[in-house]
Amino acid sequence: MKKVFILDDSIERIPLLRKVAVVLNAPDECEFHIAHEVNEAIKKLPPKSSWDLLFLDHDLAGQVYLDSSHPDTGYHVAKHIEKNEVGFKFCILHSMNFAGAENMESVLKDKGKVVRVPFVSLRSMCVWSGENGEV
Repeated sequence: MKKVFILDDSIERIPLLRKVAVVLNAPDECEFHIAHEVNEAIKKLPPKSSWDLLFLDHDLAGQVYLDSSHPDTGYHVAKHIEKNEVGFKFCILHSMNFAGAENMESVLKDKGKVVRVPFVSLRSMCVWSGENGEV
């Protein structure tokens, strides 16, 4: 069973992120852990825990194009992951905020494989896999 963590403040995005995780981890089943805000994410990512796949959004609390210094960003979750030795094999930064995703990548790049894929591009991953991309 693959452990998957999803950080996104939009509940509408969660089904597609779950589908992408299933496509990437096939044929293994996935155990999902979902958080919608920074404090919730930090509680669900305990020190020295290990994950197969992380999906991290930068802009949270229904806001867009936040500076990484703002407290409602995935950047603070990335810093928690780094500081508390949370391990992962693969991380997808799915934020549309290029600068925010770049800041997160700079913190996480030495922890595991990190890629930046804006959310709008993730639907294509399901289509390429033979899934219909519908949620």
